[in-house]
Amino acid sequence: MAPAPAPDTFPNEGTRVMFVGDSITGSPGCWRAPLWVTLTDAGHDVNMVGIRTENACGNVVNAAGDPWDPDNTGIGGITTTKMWVKLAQDEVLASTDPDVIVQLLGTNDLFGGATAEQVIAQYAKLVELYREYDPTISVVLGTPPPMSEETCGCNDVVAELASILPTWAASVSTPEARVMVADLTTGFDPATDTYDGIHPSDSGTAKLAEAWAPVVSAALDARERAVQPQPAPSTMPTLDATPTDEAATASGTLATLGWAALGLAAITAVAVFLRARRRQT
Repeated sequence: MAPAPAPDTFPNEGTRVMFVGDSITGSPGCWRAPLWVTLTDAGHDVNMVGIRTENACGNVVNAAGDPWDPDNTGIGGITTTKMWVKLAQDEVLASTDPDVIVQLLGTNDLFGGATAEQVIAQYAKLVELYREYDPTISVVLGTPPPMSEETCGCNDVVAELASILPTWAASVSTPEARVMVADLTTGFDPATDTYDGIHPSDSGTAKLAEAWAPVVSAALDARERAVQPQPAPSTMPTLDATPTDEAATASGTLATLGWAALGLAAITAVAVFLRARRRQT
């Protein structure tokens, strides 16, 4: 039996985006509000989804006067390992059915003494879990912001994680399922951008929203292009009944590329069809 759909504050047919994280994302995680405004004002049709629907960030609206969508899966105190368990055991992906995951995890791991390599190993398991549910899902990973030295004393590991994460993300990214990185570390000062050494203040909230925006927008652009109908490859006219070797090679290459593009479009179309069927049941 399929799990019951998660509550949806403002359901619509837009790209389904789920924020996955700890208390920086969900308690209250108000950077999500200006980020949503930026995305929708730019013309993106989005439906935020998640297991939490409460709004603790006030009456935020976009340029069209629409209220912001607070749905998310941000759980205070959670580590990357425990998030994997939560998503898998509670079938959160099946109940929320996201198209794009925006993930900010690792702060509690680092606070507990984890190394950068250990955090990335857990990121890998989460990306595998996402792809088991949907092979075409897009993932945007945020680098954990620095914490005050009094709180953690681990900012050297924070910086190391931020430096190696883009290379790892590129290595596991595919044309069908991109993994992208938003740099939330550079320019974030826990002395002024947090109110307790960890959680963002008003200035930190603004910085996080600004840092996320271009990368999440790019992920939405890629997803929106992927679900658009793709034209069938055109047949190149034959100009010479006895082409040269060079011409035959070029023609064969064009045909191969055309059929490869058609195959990729077919895979994406089937995935979108199956997801639509799943949402209807």
